Amino acid sequence: MLTELDDERPDEPFIVQLGGRQVPFRPATGPPWRDLLVALDDWPMFVELFGPQRRRDIKRVERLPSWAMVALVRAWRRHHGLCATDAEHRQLVGMLSKAAYRNAVERDLRETHRLDLGQEWRARRWRRLLNLIDGLGRTSHLHEVMTQDDELAEAVLKAESKGDEVKPTRRMREFGPDVEVLSTIADRLGELIVVTGMTKGVKPRRAEPMPRPETAYHRARERWVRRKHNYTVARVFGYIDAKGKPTGRQPPGGTPPTS
Repeated sequence: MLTELDDERPDEPFIVQLGGRQVPFRPATGPPWRDLLVALDDWPMFVELFGPQRRRDIKRVERLPSWAMVALVRAWRRHHGLCATDAEHRQLVGMLSKAAYRNAVERDLRETHRLDLGQEWRARRWRRLLNLIDGLGRTSHLHEVMTQDDELAEAVLKAESKGDEVKPTRRMREFGPDVEVLSTIADRLGELIVVTGMTKGVKPRRAEPMPRPETAYHRARERWVRRKHNYTVARVFGYIDAKGKPTGRQPPGGTPPTS
């Protein structure tokens, strides 16, 4: 939401109205990053590290109900540019904890965005930092390091052995006119190789096309084709009428597959 961008003001103090007083909280910078992550889920620690400094204001904060405490921490972390969820923090910390990944990200941020990784990290601009890292393309230093990560490769192979194989794809921003034309040429060449092999007695096989970007249009079209197929099947077997309403006849599996 655009309101969240309005609320993100890391260069300004975070002030809460409590008991008719404006109570300022301390910024996210300063304490070590590990203490920060723990404090986000530990209210007493949060108040100790990032709460108000005046004892009278601390008493006001400590009397807040639990729902108000949760809302206050959520607003505080959004104000200072932290990630919205703990899972995103773990993703960022896990990546930068590896020296090779950290060095690659540092080079990418400097070359692409003219930003310093250390400054962004210490300023706790973690939401923006993770967003910029996620947007790095295949030609980035980070992607190169990931392709050489044996631990990551083992994890991918383990996932594939469980049937979680993911088909390769491309980002739309990497699929320009030149790549599109080269992909089409590669597809036709693959088909030509298959046909040539068949003429020499080689067992026919399907030529795998080059990966393409997956868009919302393609997903919507797949859903539309699936619904049309299910509707046709249900009509052929008399499970639904021409208007798509059930006729009372049920397939062996139960409800007619209309969607």
